[in-house]
Amino acid sequence: MAEIYSFTSDPVALNSYLVVGEERALVIDTGSGPAQATGILRAFRTVTGLPLCVVNTHDHWDHFFGNATCKAWGIDTFYGAAGFLRESQASAWVQFENVPLSAEPDLPSDPGNLIVPATELAAQDSIDLGGGTVVETLELAGHTESDLVLRVDDVVFTGDLVEEGQPPQFGDDATPARWAQALRRILLFEGVTAYLPGHGNPVDRRFVQAQAADVAGLAADHTAVVPARNSAGSSATGQSAAPVGLVRIR
Repeated sequence: MAEIYSFTSDPVALNSYLVVGEERALVIDTGSGPAQATGILRAFRTVTGLPLCVVNTHDHWDHFFGNATCKAWGIDTFYGAAGFLRESQASAWVQFENVPLSAEPDLPSDPGNLIVPATELAAQDSIDLGGGTVVETLELAGHTESDLVLRVDDVVFTGDLVEEGQPPQFGDDATPARWAQALRRILLFEGVTAYLPGHGNPVDRRFVQAQAADVAGLAADHTAVVPARNSAGSSATGQSAAPVGLVRIR
């Protein structure tokens, strides 16, 4: 089985992930700009010296604004779903003011400088890391117009389709009905032991089932309140967060 690591870092407790194959390693989500991306890369470089490639789960600022810094570090292979490649440049301009400058003082003045060329992943595609480590990918939607889900062996990386410890975030680009459908889709995967969210702790199937029901309730009644849930699947009494720093998942 592939080695998998998480690195949780501010400003919004993003979980970036590292999947290590025999020939190269994959970084999943790069943070909000140069400072966060540099911290992510430094942490992952303590794990492996293999060539790195990058994939982004969706086009929100806290997940892909670190791409240009990764390129400056010598990473030359980036992947994204078709919707991500289509929307990310516009998203960079729309979301640019959302980045806290106290956390990212070296953010470029031109949002276009955050965009790097990327290879489009087909609707159902894979990324081969060597030695039998294959990352399967599936483009869904709900949290955004394009949410990329990845699977390695018995682990699923969900991006922000799953959020633990705080309520799922419904922005202007979210569609609750499609979101609930996406969660039900990933519940069809067989043999999954852990779902790794973009924010919060790893969760199990029961958690995803509960969050799917919550989101479906909002789709049926836009006045419904979607609760925060902890990793046991029950309503959270306070915010839970993955521990800041580098953690080996397996």
